Amino acid sequence: MVVVANITTTTTTITRTSPTVCRYLTQRYCSDSHRYNKQQKQEKIELNKQQQQQKQEKLQQQQQEQEKQEKQHQQQQEKQEKQQQQQQQQQKQKQQQQQQQQVCFLLGGSDFGGRAEAKKTADCCFLAAHVIIFVVVVVVVVFVAVVVVLVFVVAALHSQNHGKRVRRQNISKTNVSI
Repeated sequence: MVVVANITTTTTTITRTSPTVCRYLTQRYCSDSHRYNKQQKQEKIELNKQQQQQKQEKLQQQQQEQEKQEKQHQQQQEKQEKQQQQQQQQQKQKQQQQQQQQVCFLLGGSDFGGRAEAKKTADCCFLAAHVIIFVVVVVVVVFVAVVVVLVFVVAALHSQNHGKRVRRQNISKTNVSI
């Protein structure tokens, strides 16, 4: 308001003063307004720069947050995969234990749990191992016996054929001599 009052006063004085003073005051006023406009432009430029900087900072923060979320998501997936692997291993172990218990149960053990039952199960498994070894030994002995019998049979057949051959040769020799 003070500036406007001075300008108004100046304008009234300009009409009464010389043209040189009028030019001086006009130039001064124009240069003041030019400076003011320049300052306004600088402030706008600085404000734009600040706004752009703030936008870039926000974008960086968003990117960092997104990266954090992706890392957390990856970690959660890895945890889930590990848990699934552990569960699968536990299930395999349970299945193996159940199969062992079923074998022992079939061979005369029981499947009721407890220390006495655990001892029975261990005894049963020990017995099952001995039964399996016995069966293998019996199979091997039977196989060896069959092979020995076959060898004797082949040898006997071979000796019969050899005897027939010798007789034929003797007969042919006697025929030649007659």
